[in-house]
Amino acid sequence: MTHVTRVRVLRQLLVLGDAAQARVGTATVVVHAAGFAGDVEALYAERAGFAQVVRATEPVVVTPDDTKTPDRSGVALETDTARELLRGARAAVRAIRLAAEGAGQ
Repeated sequence: MTHVTRVRVLRQLLVLGDAAQARVGTATVVVHAAGFAGDVEALYAERAGFAQVVRATEPVVVTPDDTKTPDRSGVALETDTARELLRGARAAVRAIRLAAEGAGQ
């Protein structure tokens, strides 16, 4: 891992540790979401230090939730954009967790 990459993922290193971050650094993540959620997931995955971030050939379009329905955290998100951002962020965090745990290896 280069010094620049290490500095960029420093907070993540503090949480995951060197071995888990090394697994992230050798992993490939496939972004399945379309639209803004996919853009967010791809950006977060790139910044997390994945070796490769690949867009699915047939991305999944997610229908926006009802604005009055709270998400799993109990927070009702008011806009489609906020829900898309949250979907993309959650997908990236899920991919980081799986890679750090060595899933699929």
